[in-house]
Amino acid sequence: MDALTAEDPVELGKYRLLARLGEGGMGRVYLAETAEGEQVAVKMIASWLLDDSGEGEFPRRFAREVDVMRSVSGPSIALYVDADVAHDPAWLATQYIPGPTLREQVLRHGPMAPEIVAMMGAHLCDGLAALDEAGLLHRDVKPANVMLGADGPRLIDFGLAVLAEGLDDPRAHFTTVGVSVGTQQWMPLEQQGSATVTAAADVYSLGAVLAYAATGRTPARTGSVSVAGLPKPLATIITEMTDGTPSARPSAAEAASRLGSVATVDGRTATEVTADMIAATYGQNPLPKPPPRPTTTTGKTEATEHEATGPQGTTSQETTRVRRSMSAAVFAAENLRSAYAKNRKL
Repeated sequence: MDALTAEDPVELGKYRLLARLGEGGMGRVYLAETAEGEQVAVKMIASWLLDDSGEGEFPRRFAREVDVMRSVSGPSIALYVDADVAHDPAWLATQYIPGPTLREQVLRHGPMAPEIVAMMGAHLCDGLAALDEAGLLHRDVKPANVMLGADGPRLIDFGLAVLAEGLDDPRAHFTTVGVSVGTQQWMPLEQQGSATVTAAADVYSLGAVLAYAATGRTPARTGSVSVAGLPKPLATIITEMTDGTPSARPSAAEAASRLGSVATVDGRTATEVTADMIAATYGQNPLPKPPPRPTTTTGKTEATEHEATGPQGTTSQETTRVRRSMSAAVFAAENLRSAYAKNRKL
């Protein structure tokens, strides 16, 4: 999280910008808040991507992302909040998850325990299953696009998501603007060529991500996912998820059930393992705090302290959000446990 600069807008729509969260191929992402203090992540399309007519490929791609986000709701997905595609610049607001990315977590703390990886995978597979049910693909599942929040992991950045039924149209691959759809080391071979891309591609990418979380090893190239040293149950499901043949991979729903079973093999409940997962990820990292806003010409900062701080520098609003999120995590874990039990009876 970086401080705003003089080139950043003060607000986008009704959202007051607080800090920069990052920058990607589609534009810059900001932490912002409403007048009521609710925080969101706002993505602003980069001005250099817009042509003079405003009808270039990237504006259409941004509009597609908004349509995708509006149509998706489900567990383990950063939820759509608001958007204005017609605004100059166009922007999209999504749920803000105050926590590290999976990539940051592994770099800071090393590989994660097998049962934690399995439970994280079960939650993320539920998210992919929700996308699949909506006829959508993510197409860029990677450690940097997994946020570890107070209610568990969530997939972010749907800038590369496309309608599954639109994949037969060459324009759906966005090749006309020289964009490589996805991140090569995390994507399967079929996603890099002319083959039909299905939901199985997202399953492959998530399998590669889980191997990274469990080993700390980044795939050197497509098809080089290593499960060496992992317990056999976890290694088996990851190997199947990253099979070179798309039809041989389990569906996201099947992978969720099997990963949940791996996570609870020692007799603990999904609720207990989910709580351990949150403590081992979100709980290890301090809540990020927005840096001060740029000073005005009078030398006064635009931001003022207006909340009492709690333990470890957290605000009362943050504490309330964390408590609500933990309740949501318990609810989600109970749903997972019910799904696993139902699956075993089938």
